[in-house]
Amino acid sequence: MPDKSSLVVRAGKYTIGWILLAAFFGSQSLLVYPSPAPPNAPPQLAYFAASFSDWITWAFLTPFIIPIARRFPLGREHWGRTVAIHVCAALVFAVLKLTIRWGIGQLLPAIPTADQLSRILTAQLHLSVATYFVIAGTVMAGDYYRRFRERELRATQLEARLAVA
Repeated sequence: MPDKSSLVVRAGKYTIGWILLAAFFGSQSLLVYPSPAPPNAPPQLAYFAASFSDWITWAFLTPFIIPIARRFPLGREHWGRTVAIHVCAALVFAVLKLTIRWGIGQLLPAIPTADQLSRILTAQLHLSVATYFVIAGTVMAGDYYRRFRERELRATQLEARLAVA
């Protein structure tokens, strides 16, 4: 088990990474929406907050996606079942994320949000499903790379032992 200081460092990197990603996509709204805003339109900062909250919601959901990605990695064995599991999980997490985001918009009226949950689901479901797969794929790629490095290290150690023998 990792020591406490390494967990704090990892949590810090995780938090900073998601904040930077949220700020990156939030900054796009500052470029897209006009300033000053037309009458009766939310200010630019509201669009930034909307985009920022989209990505921060994923930051809170990711710790629940990671174990699924690790438990059901894509591979040669049982790939059909694994894909089906991830499609179902992607739909569940997408609906959950969009419901949370819609709720945030209802609680904070300054953040632009569709007035009906069905509208936000229709508008953003596909992107949210794709985001799930990016998160799960990143976890699987990281795990695959870690296993590759471990095998490489073992092979190097074995070569060194054989050279000495």
